[in-house]
This record gives sequence, structure tokens and C-alpha cells, in this order.
Amino acid sequence: MARGHLPARWRNMILPDGAMELIINLGDPQKLCALDDPAGHAVFRRSWISGERTEPIVIDEVGHVHLIGVRLRAGGAWPFFGIPLREFTNQVVELEAILGPEINDLRDRRSGQIHGANVWGSGLGK
Repeated sequence: MARGHLPARWRNMILPDGAMELIINLGDPQKLCALDDPAGHAVFRRSWISGERTEPIVIDEVGHVHLIGVRLRAGGAWPFFGIPLREFTNQVVELEAILGPEINDLRDRRSGQIHGANVWGSGLGK
């Protein structure tokens, strides 16, 4: 989990490491920037999956950052998705496209609970 406030834009390069990442964003939208064109980007607001990468990706962040992430090693995503993982190689895809709109309902419920109370247990989410 990552949580905080970035008063100025922060660009984060994530190097390939053989893992897939599932991210639920409870903060401000994030931008996935094109490596060859810093002005080119895609905006991810709610939740997404980042497939195994063979090249770095760049995330542009600013404002309220509140991310919940799950890192899945090779073979670890199959039980959740039932889709060949090669389908996600070098891609970042909105999770709703894979799991349906229910993931956004879950995200919205968690967001409301987190802003209202500490639902993650003692010491977390504060």
C-alpha cells in the first residue's frame, strides 16, 4: 500500500522484474507515460493490471496518492483470471475490462470505508 500527498509531479520508472501487478487506486488518477513521447499518456483512474514487462514503464503522479497493490509472480495470476498471462505482456489494462464492473463497486466501497474508518487493521491505512 502506498499513501500520501505529492505536491509536485513525480515521475516513477518501473523496471521489468517478471511480475504482474494488480493496482486499486483510491487516490487521484495516474498517468502511464509513453517512453518515447513524454507528452503521450493514458490516464488510469480506478484500477488496472500491469502485465509482465520486457521494458520499463513510466507512471506520472501528483496530488493524493492512495494505492493498494498486489504483486503476482509468474503463474500467480492464472487462478484469479483464468486467462493466459501472455495476453497482458507489456500492457496496462483497466481491471474492469477483465473482471467486469464489480471491481469498481468493490473499489468504491473500500474507498468509502477507508475515508470513514480504518478497515485494514491496527497500524495500516492511517
